[in-house]
Amino acid sequence: MLSATGNCNNHSEVTDGSLQAREPICVVGGVVGYQNNHYNEQMEISVTIDLQDAFTITKIRYNPGDVQRAETWNADEMISPFGTNRTTPGTQWKGAWTEQIGSPIRASKITIKFRKTRTQYANDWLMIGEVEVFGYRENRPRSAIEEIVDQLIADDAFSRQCVEEAGGISEAVTIKNEDLNFDGQPEFFVTGKRCGLGPRRPDAWYYRKVAKGYEQILYINQGDNFVKLKTRTKGYVDLKVTSSIGRDTFGEDIYKFDGNLYQSVSGKCVGPLC
Repeated sequence: MLSATGNCNNHSEVTDGSLQAREPICVVGGVVGYQNNHYNEQMEISVTIDLQDAFTITKIRYNPGDVQRAETWNADEMISPFGTNRTTPGTQWKGAWTEQIGSPIRASKITIKFRKTRTQYANDWLMIGEVEVFGYRENRPRSAIEEIVDQLIADDAFSRQCVEEAGGISEAVTIKNEDLNFDGQPEFFVTGKRCGLGPRRPDAWYYRKVAKGYEQILYINQGDNFVKLKTRTKGYVDLKVTSSIGRDTFGEDIYKFDGNLYQSVSGKCVGPLC
């Protein structure tokens, strides 16, 4: 079990179990809070917990903490690979737990999102006291494809339910081996099939093997064509991604590896709509 709290200054955090708030005003007894100053606007906080190793995750739970208005300062919704749930309000100075349980997933990182809309003065804060992840290490070796799909689910690319409804991994996504850094070990190019579909084209991802599992190094929303260029950056080939805009018009983006991720370094529009 791993616990984590959120960070006041950043709405998207990665943690190995402890996020330290930088603004003292938002910390009460170890609880981290985010204030929404805009009425009727939804605020979303994303927390990614780095488990430091691959685990089979069976349960996730959240508590806003023992804060003054625990009955209104809880998140409206909690979103994780197990689904979306309304959270349980507490009572004054006593937070309540919200638990999510679903089909077990295997992952080394878990992303949980919290949403809250301010509708009155009393619910202007979203508090994160604890986020707990429960799981275990499996003895049975799992295939690379199984682990990559588990990590895609943990990265919020699509849901476990989508994979099950598709009829399994082979119907949900397509995974191909591609050696991007010529070290003899494959990276993995994943395209949506029945999961990870956009309005026009499937989404696409590149993952690589790391000591604790698999990590995403590129995500492309509905790309049409992926070309490996002859140039390299930090050992990895540069990529050109072409995406249709409409009426024979395309966007072309060049991606280069920065040591951790592929980043877009240039882009241009080609066609009559430019």
